[in-house]
Amino acid sequence: MSGKNYVTATVGKKLSFNYDYKQVFHHEFSAPKTMSCDLIVKTFRDAKYAHLQVLGLEVLKFLKEFCFATREQIEANLKIKKVDMSCLDELMDWYLSLRIINYFTFAKFDIGEVPEDAFCIFCLDHGARGILTHYSNSDHWNWFSSDNFRSTELVIKYLSTTEVYLQTLKTKRDELKFFEPLYDVNIGKRSIRFSAGFRIMNGFTPRDFILESVRNYDLPIGWQKKVDQQIAPFVEHHWKKYYETLPVFIFLVEDEAQALEVAEIYYRRTESNQFRIITDQEVKKGFNKAVFLKYVPATEESPNATMVPVTASAFRSEKSA
Repeated sequence: MSGKNYVTATVGKKLSFNYDYKQVFHHEFSAPKTMSCDLIVKTFRDAKYAHLQVLGLEVLKFLKEFCFATREQIEANLKIKKVDMSCLDELMDWYLSLRIINYFTFAKFDIGEVPEDAFCIFCLDHGARGILTHYSNSDHWNWFSSDNFRSTELVIKYLSTTEVYLQTLKTKRDELKFFEPLYDVNIGKRSIRFSAGFRIMNGFTPRDFILESVRNYDLPIGWQKKVDQQIAPFVEHHWKKYYETLPVFIFLVEDEAQALEVAEIYYRRTESNQFRIITDQEVKKGFNKAVFLKYVPATEESPNATMVPVTASAFRSEKSA
C-alpha cells in the first residue's frame, strides 16, 4: 500500500489492494434528494445541454453494463467508439451534482470526503434510471442503489473484466458479436456466474469464450471449490444447452505466479485443455502485443507440467496479424 488509509490512484491502477478496506462514496445515495424522473429527463434533453447528450448516454450505458469503471476506462471506451469527449469534465461534474452518477474509493475507515489523489471508481446513481429507461433499448427500473455496494474483491474482479472488454473491443470491434459481463448459466437447478461470456466472429464462424477473473485470494480453496462444484459440471454436462461447441475458457490472473496453480486445479478436475491464461499486465499491453499462457500437462517424458507462452490470433486485429 501507499502508507495512506485509502487507495491512491497510483496503487489502484494495479488492481490489487487491501481486501479489508471498504467503499467510501462521494455522496450518499438518496432517492428523495434526486430530481424526479420527469424533471431529470427534461433537464437531460434541454437544448442548452444538447452538446452533452450523446456523450452522457454513452457513459451511462457503459456504467450500467459493467457496474463500475475508472475514469481511465470510461475514456478508453469513448475513444474506441469515437465519441467526442472534449466536454467530459463538464459532463462528469454535472452528472455528479444531479446524482446521475456517483463514485467511491476504498479506505480503511470512513474518511469523509474522497481525497483528490484517491483511486476513484464510478457507478450509477438514482438519476440515471430515468435517462436510461427513456433513451436506451431496455428498461432500467430494476436498478437499485444497493447494486453499487460490493466487496473489494468483487469490485476488483469487475474492473479487471472491463479491462478485457476494452482491449477486445479495441482490436476486434467489428467482429465482437457480444460481450456479457456477469454471465450467468444454469447447471441443473443451480445458477452459476462467470466474469463474462463473449463471442468473436471469424468470418461467419462464431468463436465463443468464457472469462473468469481469478484473484490471489481465490487460491487455492475458493478456486478449487468453484471448479469442482460449478465449472466442472458445466463443462461435463451443461454447456450444450448454450453452445454448439465447448467455448474456450480464458482465466485472467494477477501475475504469472498464479498461472500454473490455476491451470493445474482446472485441468486435474476437467481434463480439458480448452483454456488459456492471461495476466493483468499482459491485458494492459493490448491484445496486439499480449501473450497468453497455454498449459502443457505432465507426461512420462516431461514429468512437470508447464505454461508455454502463445499468441492468440482470435484477439488480434487483422492489421497486426
